Amino acid sequence: MPGLKAAFAGVLGGLLLIIIFEVLIIFGLVPFEVIPVRRFLEQIGLEITVLAYLLGLLCGVFWSLVLVFILHNNTSWRWGFALGVIIWLGFIFVGAPLAGWGILGFEISGPAIEATGFLLFTLLAYILYGSFLGFLNNRWVYFDTGVEEEISNYRE
Repeated sequence: MPGLKAAFAGVLGGLLLIIIFEVLIIFGLVPFEVIPVRRFLEQIGLEITVLAYLLGLLCGVFWSLVLVFILHNNTSWRWGFALGVIIWLGFIFVGAPLAGWGILGFEISGPAIEATGFLLFTLLAYILYGSFLGFLNNRWVYFDTGVEEEISNYRE
């Protein structure tokens, strides 16, 4: 049952991240016109918006499960914050180049301030996302003592 709760928290977290990116795009606070996962899919020839949103939700589930698997009952918004920074670093050095935006987003056309906005607002989005995941998992996901022992034995 903890895995299902963590997965549901991940769906909500993924939805939050999609909403954050869409709001940033609508208000022109980021120098891109589609959410990053959609841009990546466009780069490989798949221009299917629904698939982009589903993939975004699946990423939310994945990172939520990673957080819970590593921390068990010790998740918190602080650990989620750290996870958000780690995901952002992966996005900046791997995801953005795969989306055609270059490392640190410097291949986005426009003035340097746009690249700075790209860095700051994507960092803020991922920090909010990670903190939300940590908070939800802290409130919803509890492992019985036996489950924690099984996980510990599995790691060894």
